[in-house]
Amino acid sequence: MTISNTKNTADRSIDTECGSPLSETLTKDEFCARFKAFMLKRGETFEDGSSVADYADAIAPTYYDDYHVKDGESPETCADSDMDYWGE
Repeated sequence: MTISNTKNTADRSIDTECGSPLSETLTKDEFCARFKAFMLKRGETFEDGSSVADYADAIAPTYYDDYHVKDGESPETCADSDMDYWGE
């Protein structure tokens, strides 16, 4: 998947408060909201017109269960990891 630069540009840096691992576990809602917000910094739609927000809503819960709860990864780290595969 590739993303179009329709509105926002990507800030690939991780804020110091958002680095991994986190010292406390977020709720699923908190994690998913931050995951989605981080992805939306890159843009609102993929080149094919599909919604980044819808994609983030669908995939964030998996990252929450598999990487945040088990390994303490931040939502931003998880989203950045997923976005590394965009465009391949």
